[in-house]
Parts: sequence; C-alpha cells; structure tokens
Amino acid sequence: MNAEKRSTADNRFVYRMVNVGVILTAVAATLVSWQGLVFVGRWAELPERMLWLMPLMIDLPIVVFTLGGLARRSRGESYWLFSLAGYGLTMVSAIANFLHVVSIRGLGSLEGVAGSFLAALAPVLVLLTTEALGALLAKPSAAAADTESAAATVDALTAALERAGTALTASRQEIIELEKYRDNFGRGHA
Repeated sequence: MNAEKRSTADNRFVYRMVNVGVILTAVAATLVSWQGLVFVGRWAELPERMLWLMPLMIDLPIVVFTLGGLARRSRGESYWLFSLAGYGLTMVSAIANFLHVVSIRGLGSLEGVAGSFLAALAPVLVLLTTEALGALLAKPSAAAADTESAAATVDALTAALERAGTALTASRQEIIELEKYRDNFGRGHA
C-alpha cells in the first residue's frame, strides 16, 4: 500500500501568510466597526471624550470571549457561555453598524443597502478572524493526536493484513502444488 503524497498547508510560509491575512482583516474590520460604534455612542448621549468607550465595550469583548471560549474548548471544558456572549455581542455590533449607515444613507439606494450590509459585516469578521487566529495558535488537541495515532495504527494493520493475504494466497498455491505432486507421486508408485 503506497502512501499518497500530499501538499500541506502546515509549512512556515503558508502559516505566516495566513496569520498576516487574519491580522490585517481583523484590524480593518475592527477599525470599520469602531467608526460605526463611535457614531452610535452619540445616540447613547455619551460625551465626546467618552465615545471611544462604546466600541471598546462591544467589540473588544467579542475578541475576549472568542479567545476565552477557544481556550476552554481546547481544555475540554464547557465553552457555551463564552460562545453565546461572543455571538451575542457580534449581533449587537452588527446591528449597530448596520443602523449607523442606514441613519445616514437610508435604504433607498444601492449605496445605502451595500454600505449598511458591509458595515454590519465588520464585527462578524472580527469574530471570525479571532476564531481563525485562535485556531492557528492553538496546539493540536490530544484527540487530534489520538486520531493521528489511530490512523497510523489502522494503516499499519491494513498493510499487515495485505501482506498476510498475499502470504495466505501463496501458501494455498503451494498446498495445491504439493497435492498435485502427491497425487502424481502416489500414482507412479501404485
């Protein structure tokens, strides 16, 4: 049984490029969402000097809860509360960003619709890039190592079975040949 050669995404160059892409996307998404949430901070009647607290209060916990959930999941602990908080805040941020653009552009034009949906996408990208970064930084779990070990064992057993099958077929052929020889030898001496 020949092992099939495959290219792997687990090389340093690909790993670094993915990390750079994830970080750049996270920064861009955070900055876009930040602007929308600063604007929404005015709706909450925050003083000008405190407007930065609105995005800090909503978007930063998305990152915190997502990474916290990843840590708990990698330890095999319950992470549903972290996920619920992260997804809930992502929804709050997405709606706030959507409404920020709607309040300025409305939904009567293509620009207003596209801008609103793209602004709403920003916090979703914050969540997804945080998940991606956490997954890239996380060590493989023991379950993954066990799966790889089990796969190697299955491959070894499969190869051993194939060899045994080949040996069995060869033994059967030898038995058939010996029986023919015995039958022929027995007739000659009778």
